[in-house]
Amino acid sequence: MSPSSNADFNGFDTLTLTISSATQTQKTLARYTKDPANLPGQTIVLRPVDDVELLDYLTGPAGSSKTITLDVSGSGTLPGNSWTADVDLDVRLKVTAGWP
Repeated sequence: MSPSSNADFNGFDTLTLTISSATQTQKTLARYTKDPANLPGQTIVLRPVDDVELLDYLTGPAGSSKTITLDVSGSGTLPGNSWTADVDLDVRLKVTAGWP
């Protein structure tokens, strides 16, 4: 959130980020739960919840298109002032290999 907005995320109680597609069921990617002792201020961080295989949501038959839906839901109070926010999504890659 821009410092010039004079607003903050302290009113949010919970936030949940989910992913879904036409061929995959909805899974929770990340969640925020308010900690009254550590309010978020102008930066709110959703922590990873489940290990989700993103390739299952992104791959399909060759030449086909794929649509995924990212949904943010939550509870609490939105900031009272006008505001805009930048969103960063970090994806972690885990590689495993087998050896005969």
